[in-house]
Amino acid sequence: MLRINEEEKQMMRSLYNLRYLRMDQIRSLWWSDREGEGARIRMSRMRKEGFLALAGVHEEASAVRLAAGGVGFLRRFCEGGFNPYDELRPIFLPHLLATNDVFFALAGDEWRFDDLPFEWVGSHRARIEFLYLQGGELGVAFCRKRRVLAPDAIVVPRGRLQGARCFIELDRSTEAIAEAPGRRSIVGKLKAYCALLHQPQPVGGTAYDARFRDRRAARVVFVVAKKDRAERRLRSIKAAAKQIAPDIDVRVVALEDIAGLRSACLGDATGLRVAAAPVCQKKAVELTSTSLQYLIDFHVGAAPVLTRASFENTDERARLISLYDQAREVLRALRDQGVG
Repeated sequence: MLRINEEEKQMMRSLYNLRYLRMDQIRSLWWSDREGEGARIRMSRMRKEGFLALAGVHEEASAVRLAAGGVGFLRRFCEGGFNPYDELRPIFLPHLLATNDVFFALAGDEWRFDDLPFEWVGSHRARIEFLYLQGGELGVAFCRKRRVLAPDAIVVPRGRLQGARCFIELDRSTEAIAEAPGRRSIVGKLKAYCALLHQPQPVGGTAYDARFRDRRAARVVFVVAKKDRAERRLRSIKAAAKQIAPDIDVRVVALEDIAGLRSACLGDATGLRVAAAPVCQKKAVELTSTSLQYLIDFHVGAAPVLTRASFENTDERARLISLYDQAREVLRALRDQGVG
């Protein structure tokens, strides 16, 4: 039976959260004292003993994942729940491995997973679903839809209550900046984060508040991976963020800028989120009682859509559109006035 040392235990602990690693990533933290041939032999033995497995790519790629033996080892010797995870399709592997480079940039030389200055939530656990209010057509003013946001990772500083929760978006220059039908874009991602942070939910608060209840500040960090395109790409993403999401905290850094990346994710926190001051209560109660009741039914989920016919005139529709982002204040105003 192969004897696992502490460094390899910590490597498998990290691999469970990162899912896949290249050989150079493993050597940078846990096998830095092994020569190339020694690391290759050790990797081969761990694979034969069932701790690790190739990631479905050719041998030279040296990308590995935990095998059943590795998961079983973590269950026996580490605290926490450990379950096997699904293999990733090979087409997505390069992006995940590049995202994990962000982890290593933040980790520095800290090889003990539980001593890292941050918590890393990988893409397989970072998916967020929430209700989204969308403008309708053919007589529908608003309709409810479920929206999905899938960051490449979420980074939360440990032991620093004031640290921001960072949503990591790795940019490999494969997506367009502007929106276009049928394709992913930077603008589309920015709009999704605006919806997450500002869209009211029927249970109260925003989608972000519903998923994360610690009142920690939110920050979106775009990490540009391509060295040859970094400068131009950085400018383009910053310009898009300024235009599309001027009221949310967006940082754009190059992957090779280690100091800038650590500052954006770990060393530049701004404090707990502060709720916006209530606004527009007076305008809210200017709507007619009938229209306000339609708004209440829609907001609490009793009505799946809000039709344009729900309002007395075009001015009312326009006013409600401008007010919906303050839905909690609208409902508070209704209760104060005894409407509904």
